[in-house]
Amino acid sequence: MIVDWCIKMDKRKEKTIRLVEDSLIDLVKVKDYNDITTNDIIEKASICRATFYNNFNNKDDVLHMISNDIFLHVSSVHLEKETHHDFSRQNDVKHRINHMLCHFYEDKDMLNAFLSSSAKDILISDLKKHINNLVISYLYIKEDNIIPKDLLINHLTVTLVEITRWWLIENNATIGTNDLTNYYFKLIEHLL
Repeated sequence: MIVDWCIKMDKRKEKTIRLVEDSLIDLVKVKDYNDITTNDIIEKASICRATFYNNFNNKDDVLHMISNDIFLHVSSVHLEKETHHDFSRQNDVKHRINHMLCHFYEDKDMLNAFLSSSAKDILISDLKKHINNLVISYLYIKEDNIIPKDLLINHLTVTLVEITRWWLIENNATIGTNDLTNYYFKLIEHLL
């Protein structure tokens, strides 16, 4: 009986979090991020103030949760076959990056809205953090490289972040994810 109640609470909490995330996404498509208030999100989500603050401290927390949702899935050890793509059998870095880009493509309208707003720096910072973890976890970097390892990791991370930003904003994601992944590896192959 108690277990059933906990599951219901978890599902209600998940539903509330998703509702708040969707509300911020909808708002940033029509209003600059800095002009969106917590009250705007609360009204759009049709929840009470206490419910919002039980789950988030502020709108930046909501944005961090949105970006974390994307990366938690992509960085999962056990990937499942998905409707639009299947990376469940590949675990190398090239497929991990391509998988990430596939999700960015699926969420390109939302990502464009945030990257075109004053939320850009927050989202880019989250991208750097998550992509840095991806680079550290999956890219093999030669030990005999004359470039300090931390500088090289930073360069590989920032390059992928900038390629992604360029692809979403300036290219409007017209290049396929496979091609973009190959371009990234072409740019960095001399460093690995």
